[in-house]
Formats: sequence, structure tokens, C-alpha cells
Amino acid sequence: MAAIAAERYAARTPRSAELYRQVCAVLPSGIAHVARYLEPHPPSMDRAVGAHKWDVDGNEYVDYFGGHGALLLGHNHPAVMESASAQLARGVHCGASHPLEVEWATLIQQMIPCAEKCASRSPAPRPPISASASCAPSRVNPW
Repeated sequence: MAAIAAERYAARTPRSAELYRQVCAVLPSGIAHVARYLEPHPPSMDRAVGAHKWDVDGNEYVDYFGGHGALLLGHNHPAVMESASAQLARGVHCGASHPLEVEWATLIQQMIPCAEKCASRSPAPRPPISASASCAPSRVNPW
């Protein structure tokens, strides 16, 4: 049964298969993240909107991973796209303190009442993902 499913998948994804052959020459196992491993080859995605994404062969998938939790509103949510576009126009990485830091930390404190102070301990763009792990009462230093 699994062999039949793999054959059907391979027949529907020839461009993904070719891209996988190419990427195997430059990435170990042909993948950038272990969760993307799939036999006979992983799908190569072309675009995504909401909870759906399409591979380079035109096949549509429901994205149950949701960016591993980072895309709670789905891919390309209009409010997120508008906000991100507005911020990109102001600069990508200023390398200094920013007024949004206060807003971010205040929102985290509101969501996690015991978080007296917040700290981002991950490189961008991961702070939203690790926000809850990086907030702790100020008298406790988990790092």
C-alpha cells in the first residue's frame, strides 16, 4: 500500500523530484530541516495562502504545520502582510533599540501575567516564536 502511494506521489511531483535531485548536491540529505524529509522526495513549494500551499507541480496541500506554529493566522494573512510591508519600508534591521520593543514586551506581559520582564534570546526572526520561553519573573534568571 505504501509503495502504491509513493508511486502516485512521484507521478504527481516530477518538478519536485528534479529540484530534490539538484538540492541533494548542495544540502545534506537534500533538505534544510529534518521535518521536511519525505520519500521518495519532499515537495518543493511554490506559494502559500491561508492554510493552503501549492507545490511547483501545481498540487494543493493543506498546511497542518502552519510554519511550526509561527503562522497562527495562516500564510499571507492580509493584516500580517500589511504590517510587515509597513515595517519593511522603515528598515529591516536597524541594529539598535526600537520603540516596538516596548510594545512587544508589554503585549507579552499582558498575555503572561507572571512575566515581570521579557528578553529576546533568539536571533531575528525568532523572537515571536520563543516569546513565552524568554519571559520570566525578574528575580529568576533562566540564562
